[in-house]
Amino acid sequence: MSNSTYTTAAQDAAKIRTELKSRYGWTSRQISVKSDTFSMGSSIDVTIKATGIKLADVKAIAEQFDRVRRCEVTGDILGGGNRYVNVQFDWEFLGTLAKRFELMLDELPITPSSLSAVHVGEEMFLIGRTGSLQYQVSKIHANQGTDYFPGAKDKYSVSRVLAQSMAEQGVEV
Repeated sequence: MSNSTYTTAAQDAAKIRTELKSRYGWTSRQISVKSDTFSMGSSIDVTIKATGIKLADVKAIAEQFDRVRRCEVTGDILGGGNRYVNVQFDWEFLGTLAKRFELMLDELPITPSSLSAVHVGEEMFLIGRTGSLQYQVSKIHANQGTDYFPGAKDKYSVSRVLAQSMAEQGVEV
């Protein structure tokens, strides 16, 4: 028998809100924390709506309340009583950040062999403009190679990749 005390998703969401406010001063205008209860479990959704907030900082607090029971042999999720915690960025917020990159992308030279280095916070991306509406993008990792984003071929999707990077790092705008 476990010594843990059961708390509802709403109680845990309130604890997350309190911890984010006391540790970082973030309010509901910057981060939304909502809970939901459903058959066989519950969830807490944490949505970041402002710049200057590192994804890792929010996850470090919120994911402490994630309780998903798994089979010890297969690792499969067991049904019933699970609490899922999701931390993500608000889509409208990311769209606003992405628009800032779209103008920059229009200025890149159109040459299949030329790549431009674009710094987003501490990360560096190589972006090439292969046609009037076609791009290629890779993220460079120090001593670890690159990540290529095959789905990021148009201005909208490339700007979203850059906005996501900016948001995850908590870069102020």
